[in-house]
Amino acid sequence: MPEPTPHHPLSRRAALFACALAAACGPLLLTGCEKVLTDANLRHVRADMSTKEVESVLGYPSRVESPAPATSGTGLPVSRYVYAQGEREVTLTFVGDRLATGGVHGSFEATPDKPAEPHPANLSGPPDPEP
Repeated sequence: MPEPTPHHPLSRRAALFACALAAACGPLLLTGCEKVLTDANLRHVRADMSTKEVESVLGYPSRVESPAPATSGTGLPVSRYVYAQGEREVTLTFVGDRLATGGVHGSFEATPDKPAEPHPANLSGPPDPEP
């Protein structure tokens, strides 16, 4: 049976340092995962996108609401994705699994002296080309 080798003191120190670093920085890394939403993010959302496509752009919503009545005139379910950031909220209305035309309300950046621009998902016709 081979003899056990003594541990090098530097490797023990390195392991302790790594554990201390992970304990100190772990919470910072987790809070850094929250996505900061802007109107630029919102401009990538288009009418008729699925809920999964919208989530890939904006992330999962702060909450999902089902308004009464919870179905449209077509019998499809209606749901609202609400994205809250600070005191601002943006609401996206889905019919079935698709973002409704005219279904984006709110802005992450608009102020009384700088109103929000019309959202592309609220306009008819093809989307404007990216600059």
